Amino acid sequence: MTASSSDAIAVLRIEIEYIEPLIWRRVAVRTSMNLKALHKVIQAAMGWLDYHLWEFTADEQVRHSHS
Repeated sequence: MTASSSDAIAVLRIEIEYIEPLIWRRVAVRTSMNLKALHKVIQAAMGWLDYHLWEFTADEQVRHSHS
């Protein structure tokens, strides 16, 4: 049996740039997840309360927030 595309899982490594020592987390998410949901996963994984700027880049398309 094969998993449907909505059941596929991606393992992501999330790193904070320009900081020493390196801070990173590994999370597993469904590939069908939208960016808003992924943002919530990252906030939880990093222990943040949505006070940090964020940016996603995929296929040269950028989405960001100034929250």
